[in-house]
Amino acid sequence: MSQSDRHRFQQDLLENESFISWVRSEFIHEDEIWSAFIDDHIDRMDEINEAIRVVGNFHFTDRNVVDKDKLWSRIESSAKGGSVTQVRTLMPKNIRYLVALIAAACLVLLFVYRGGMSDVRKVEAGMAREVAENLPDGSSVRLDAGTTIKYSSESWSRKRHVDLQGTAFFEVKKGADFVVKTTSGEVRVLGTSFSVEAREGRFEVICKTGRVEVKSAAGINDAVVLGPGDMARLENGKLQQKNAENGAENNITWLDGIYTFDSVPLAYVIAEIERQFDVKVQMPSSVSGLLYAGYFRADDLDKAMQSVTWPLKLKYSIQGEKVIVSQ
Repeated sequence: MSQSDRHRFQQDLLENESFISWVRSEFIHEDEIWSAFIDDHIDRMDEINEAIRVVGNFHFTDRNVVDKDKLWSRIESSAKGGSVTQVRTLMPKNIRYLVALIAAACLVLLFVYRGGMSDVRKVEAGMAREVAENLPDGSSVRLDAGTTIKYSSESWSRKRHVDLQGTAFFEVKKGADFVVKTTSGEVRVLGTSFSVEAREGRFEVICKTGRVEVKSAAGINDAVVLGPGDMARLENGKLQQKNAENGAENNITWLDGIYTFDSVPLAYVIAEIERQFDVKVQMPSSVSGLLYAGYFRADDLDKAMQSVTWPLKLKYSIQGEKVIVSQ
């Protein structure tokens, strides 16, 4: 598609009073019409989002008409990768009706869903790295390697919900219900700190402070409440609770770079090594189901492989970013 075609498509939207009214009403006015339009033009979401961004970047008085030439000049300037646009006021008949808000480089991306728009933030921690994210209410989350979270900053004051894939540690400020959703289950709290692991069919929650309620996605009545040091783990489709006993808490060891395993398939352990060291591990399929109980530290690949392979009487060799496991 040529650049001129892209510009014409956007210009048609920017000259459409119904489209402008839809965006300015926060996607309420004639939403069915524009939701259907989005479904029919899903391959042109870049241009649609850009048009939404431009409309949202201006203030209009109720009765004044948009200066379409100036509006189009603005989007052409953005498309050429120009410098930050300065804010200036237009004053026809002494009424200010059009104000440039911020530069294109500082704008938030909009994610479009069927039936409306949602301001969703996606945070990812790549291989061999951790990421810390401050949430809108002052709560925080620490993402382990290979972890992704999504949440809506726009609706956060009404609904504190986080979608999680991977392993993360949350420190939650007191307030409305705080819910962490995963494909295997969800965690609901009011104010506490806890760790959630949800990947490859494994679901484990450890409460550090406060109290949390853990529900399995498999059953309505399958729920447990954890206190400090308690743990819940999904085993054979049911939540199993392991409480702290005699002061022996279930520690969140990954925060200190230590990854522990209690009789889990070797394939799962190897996948964790790949995430923590950003390597690819090759091994015979015949050993992937061997059960491993132990730990490794995420500071030395050679020592980690030795910790995992030695108890299972396996061998390994490190070849750059590739590791070969053999019998």
